[in-house]
Amino acid sequence: MRASDEQSPPASRPTGAPPEILRSPLPPWRGVEIWPLLHGVLEFAVAIRQRLLTDPPDAVAVELPETLQQPVMRAVDRLPYLSMVTSESSAGEVYVPVEPTDGAMEALRFSLEQDLPAYLV
Repeated sequence: MRASDEQSPPASRPTGAPPEILRSPLPPWRGVEIWPLLHGVLEFAVAIRQRLLTDPPDAVAVELPETLQQPVMRAVDRLPYLSMVTSESSAGEVYVPVEPTDGAMEALRFSLEQDLPAYLV
């Protein structure tokens, strides 16, 4: 086998997020730092976790129905195991996947680890 035929080793994971990812693209609002994210996208979960570790907040809030607070927090406590929270609404059944690649779930997991208040709003 020639050296050129060998596959190069996989790139190592970065140890820290670049400084620009540690700032929200949105300005603070009434003392609240707002982070937009795409659910289920690992890069957002990594960025959110890195940000929370860099400057821990007083509380965490995510945009999920507050009526799902207890089942979602139970499911988050089970991470990295996957869960599906279900609920009935006027529009029909609602499904909320709880997985470690979701930035909102990672923020909630951080709140449990750090014993911070967590809110679904």
